Amino acid sequence: MISLRVLVPITVSLILVGCQEDEMLLEENQKLKTELTELETELQNKKAELEKMSSNLDDYAETNRKLEQELVEVDNQQENIPLFDVFNEKLFVASDTLSHENLTIAKVKELLGEPNEYDEKPAAHGSGKDITLTYDEATFHFRGENEQAGIRALVIKESFLTTSEGITIGSTQEKVRSTYGEYIYEEYSHDEYDNVISIGGKTGMAFRIIDDHVSEIFIWFSYE
Repeated sequence: MISLRVLVPITVSLILVGCQEDEMLLEENQKLKTELTELETELQNKKAELEKMSSNLDDYAETNRKLEQELVEVDNQQENIPLFDVFNEKLFVASDTLSHENLTIAKVKELLGEPNEYDEKPAAHGSGKDITLTYDEATFHFRGENEQAGIRALVIKESFLTTSEGITIGSTQEKVRSTYGEYIYEEYSHDEYDNVISIGGKTGMAFRIIDDHVSEIFIWFSYE
């Protein structure tokens, strides 16, 4: 028969063990509640993000719809604009006539002498070299090999050159518009700094207007 002296310590030990287990269970339960709360908060955040993304998608769809509509309107406008053939444009200097066919490096040097700056580097596209001749009066961009390079573009900065229709540096904006009006792309005839009147597309001409007069004429025969 087990004495009371032996049973009491055993009973106390069992009670202590039971209390410790209860505390561990309570602690584990509290930990699970905390994790559950965090998961619920994260779920709410995800729902909010999803709602925001859905709203953004609606905004993007509306913006895209407007852009598509604007593009259709621009296309419709361009369909009504006659094609400007810059290759038929002639430039007159004194008694000479320049065109895409005869505007060579040698011809430029014959007219204006040696350039203030001469830049030559490998062509950005294709073979040959990109060659730039810079003068006070104009800048000429060629592509090819040395003297055989073909004209790509030029920027007229002084009134020594005149277009086929008599436009030169100093001509009024009104004269440009009355001369080339049917070819003007109004959609592209402006920029952040100055008024620019643009005609053509992949090839063409643009007139930079300052104080209602032409300050530069940009002519390009190729587009990149």
